[in-house]
This record gives sequence, C-alpha cells and structure tokens, in this order.
Amino acid sequence: MRQGKPLERKTPLRASSAQPKPKKCSNRACRAPYTPDPKRLFISWCSDDCAHAIALDKLAKQKAAKAKAERAEDKRRKEEGMSHKERLEAVQKLANRIAVLRDWNDGCISCDKGASWQGGAWHGSHYKSVGSNSALRFNLYNISKSCSQCNWHKAGAIADYAPRLALKWGQDRLEWLNNHPRSREYSTEYLQRYAAIARRWIKRREKRLGIK
Repeated sequence: MRQGKPLERKTPLRASSAQPKPKKCSNRACRAPYTPDPKRLFISWCSDDCAHAIALDKLAKQKAAKAKAERAEDKRRKEEGMSHKERLEAVQKLANRIAVLRDWNDGCISCDKGASWQGGAWHGSHYKSVGSNSALRFNLYNISKSCSQCNWHKAGAIADYAPRLALKWGQDRLEWLNNHPRSREYSTEYLQRYAAIARRWIKRREKRLGIK
C-alpha cells in the first residue's frame, strides 16, 4: 500500500510566553496589576492580604444571603399564621404607603401644608373611611396623602378633603366614590395577591425616589 508524504507544518509553532499576561487583582478595594505565577494561574489576587480580604467578602455575602433567606422564611411563616383581621391591617398599611409615595410631591389633601412639611408624619388618608365603606378600603382613588394632624386629629378634615379630591381626580370620580357600594368581603387569596403587587410597586417607587 502506497503511503503519502508526512504532513509538514507551514507555519512554525509559536513559542510559549515565559510569563503570563499581567492581570488586575480581583479584590475590588485593590485592583492593582500583578503577574500571575505560571504554576498557579487560578489565583486572582496579588497578595496574601488581598486573598484574605476576598475570603472575608465571600463569607460576608454568604452570611447575608443566609440571613435574607431566613428573613423570607420567617415572613412566610408569619403571614401563614396571620388572622384575617391581621392580614387586612397589613394590606391596609401597604395601600396607604402606595398613596403617600404616589403623592410624594404633593402636599396634604385636606389642608395647605406643602410637600416639604416636616412637622409630623405623612399618612394615607381615606375619603370614605374603612368603617363606612369597606369596599373602598384599598381603592387608591379613595386614599390620598395627608398630614398626621388632619388625618388623626381632624378625622381627615373631610369638608376640605372633598373639594380637593374633586380637583385631583375630577367631579365624576368623586361622585363615583360617594355612590359606591359600601360593603365587601376580601378573600385570603385576594389579599395575598394585592400585597405581593403592592410590595413590588413600593420597592420600585422608593428606589426611584431615593428612599432607603
């Protein structure tokens, strides 16, 4: 059997570099350039001090992740053990918080205090109270940002609230609120879904406003 000629390489092999290319230290507080040891190319730090710092940072992240998971589990167990009344109150706080964040640049719905007022807390104030109309307790047309003085000490100052609400949403919306059915029962599934959506909205809004 006839054998062909052996293959010949037309281009010479490149000589391997004597030293690896310089890298930057993976310690974010350092980032100094260094040349890796050819026998230990897996190392990404420039010194023992940086190796120690990287290990501590990794450990801190693992602890933070574990703590976050434990908080989530505690929250889940707490929510599962809530009574219906407790669940209603928790969701109400979320709805009120949404109203305050939505109206962040507005003043009190019931008086002339501007958005820069710092004499107390901002509340989510109901036009139709929860006691008088349970069907509107989470409706965001029915909740507006209010100073604590009007909401707590003046029961919402409804005489001033109503005309300002008409300016805010329109007279048709005010009439809709005034004529809305007064009673509603909320299922656990509805409250859980409302809470999940509300938390996501609040988180995005607070991030946009720079609130920690």
